[in-house]
Amino acid sequence: MAYGDSPVLPDLVESANPESTKILRGLTGAAPALAEMKDSIRQGIVYDQDITPDVVEAVNLYNQIKKDGNNTVDSFFRQQDAFTQIPDEVKLIVQKIDESSNSPNAIRDFLVGYAQALKNSGSPSQSTMLSSEHSHKNRHLTAHYFYKSKRCTKEKISES
Repeated sequence: MAYGDSPVLPDLVESANPESTKILRGLTGAAPALAEMKDSIRQGIVYDQDITPDVVEAVNLYNQIKKDGNNTVDSFFRQQDAFTQIPDEVKLIVQKIDESSNSPNAIRDFLVGYAQALKNSGSPSQSTMLSSEHSHKNRHLTAHYFYKSKRCTKEKISES
């Protein structure tokens, strides 16, 4: 299972909101690639940079934000104080879901693209004496992939 035992998918299935249905279609479309990614991580084929917990957290947060009909994702993040610790990856995924909430294909492509980028980043079994440097570069690859998304920029995150 790509998303574990999280109630995220059942909650989206039960929702009568058309936006939730489209988000669900995007998540289910990405599920095979994310499940394969998780399996590759478990086997040690790719680095352990699984974003599915971040995706689950992002969908939960997005749903909480949207429950208040007067709230937007941007305003929610602007209202956060220094004591609120929402990981940058979660913020970026929330923003991607928000900008793509009417396009299940965009959500799917974003998540599948991440899994593909991780797969292409190399294998921990090919470690050399530069492995710590490679791991560091791998973290940057992960961040870079998120920042390549149209509206998800470092500047936007730092405004939050």
